[in-house]
Amino acid sequence: MKKIFFTLLLFLFSRIVLAGSSCSDIPGKQNHAPLKIKDGIVCFMEQPLLDENGEQFADAISVYFIPHKLKPIKADGRGFLYDYDAGKIVDVFELDIDHDGKNEVIVIHFSETRTSHAEPNSSGKFYSVYVFNRTDMGLRLNEHATEWFGSEYSWHSDGNKIVVEYPYLTQRSVRQVVASPFAALITRDEVIPVVVKQKSSLYIPGSYTYTYEKTKKYLIVGDKAIVDKYTVGWCRINYSDGKESLQMWMMCNALEAE
Repeated sequence: MKKIFFTLLLFLFSRIVLAGSSCSDIPGKQNHAPLKIKDGIVCFMEQPLLDENGEQFADAISVYFIPHKLKPIKADGRGFLYDYDAGKIVDVFELDIDHDGKNEVIVIHFSETRTSHAEPNSSGKFYSVYVFNRTDMGLRLNEHATEWFGSEYSWHSDGNKIVVEYPYLTQRSVRQVVASPFAALITRDEVIPVVVKQKSSLYIPGSYTYTYEKTKKYLIVGDKAIVDKYTVGWCRINYSDGKESLQMWMMCNALEAE
């Protein structure tokens, strides 16, 4: 009888080991359904943030990778943007953004900005796209690629009409831009020769992150320049007409890669 009992215990223990961990074993609540990838699952957990006195002052989202049959490993890198709550993950998926045969984990996230903190004439919903690389130890936030996608309110207006929209609100929009010529700047620093396809004003960085202020300068159809940086649909261009050299910003949809 004892032999049967211990055999049963051993069987149950082996089943537990083989099953491995799940998102429910991680403290906190799930903000989004887990993402199954080739060698495990990715979990998105809301967890409390504590101040120096051990008091909770907000919630934030942490990303965990659970390899098959092993314990959860928290992703390296900074966390998601948040204000008074952790925000909401819109979508998660895999995508080979640098065309090296290895998929990255892509997360589209937004947080609601409290009214007193929100910029005037904005949606109040702040969107971001986060890119995570697989490593030997789990996942790591790719800061360069995440900055390429940038963060911004879903829309800004001039008080009458919407003038700027965050371009990456859906999985489809992310997949489309990864096929664009400017996607070469996602994971590496290089320059892309471009030609202006429509007369466009030039901008300088504004008072707020990822906002730009219009100047009196502009480029016309046929002008040639170099793009060395991209974020949130804006391109930083380097232009010279032989007399004047400029390094300013313009909307990428006014440019065509040569």
